[in-house]
Amino acid sequence: MAVDVLQCIGFGLLFLFLTRLLIKSDKTYHYFLIASLIVVTAISPLLWKIEFSKYLPIAIANYFNRINGSLFPIFPWLNFLLAGGIFAKYFVEAREQNEEEKFISKVAIAGLITLLFWSFFYSGLFSKTLTSILPNPVFYLERLGYIFVLFYFCWLVDKKFDVKKSFVLDASRESLLVYWLHLIIIYGVFWSGKSLASRIGMTMNVIEATGATIMLIALMILAAKLWGWVKKKYPMYFPIFVKVAAAVMVILFFIS
Repeated sequence: MAVDVLQCIGFGLLFLFLTRLLIKSDKTYHYFLIASLIVVTAISPLLWKIEFSKYLPIAIANYFNRINGSLFPIFPWLNFLLAGGIFAKYFVEAREQNEEEKFISKVAIAGLITLLFWSFFYSGLFSKTLTSILPNPVFYLERLGYIFVLFYFCWLVDKKFDVKKSFVLDASRESLLVYWLHLIIIYGVFWSGKSLASRIGMTMNVIEATGATIMLIALMILAAKLWGWVKKKYPMYFPIFVKVAAAVMVILFFIS
């Protein structure tokens, strides 16, 4: 019943899509996204204090906060999709006006300033009664700053290297498979009734954890490449592969 990142992303994309169908004007839709971002940021700290399961079915209540175990409730995580929709408008406009590099530089500077400035909020200078409130606006803005900076570095890599055939794109194209498979490997109960997470726990040192992470990343890249190869090699039979894979996913989900 807990809301994970996929449910949050799915709800956010559906929200963006349906509201776009209802709002025909580009300008009005843009202002609607800005207003939605402000509202979600403002009310998120309040909603996290409410036990919605008293008023709604638990499956719906879990979308509002993490009181009942949700990892990515839509408040405040929906904000990152809203910010993406707003950012996309300015990015496309900058590209059309041949000002992409200038725009990206401004975004990187703004992101760096934002994350550094708001990091002081958690430095001990402020009362814990403020910093302990999650999700406060600083919680969102600091992370948005990191996203802007990471976007800048990704943009640089894309400009300097040919990433069209990169393994990064292979993994991103098959992100749903990668997301599901790595969770099954880590949390699937296949090892004498226990998952790898419960068997290993917090026993690894830094070197061991780094090695395990690299191995898992390599395995996910290979799986993504294989899945992509099957799609290209057998396009006529791929729908059958998808149905079989989906059935296996559902079975493993319930037995693990």
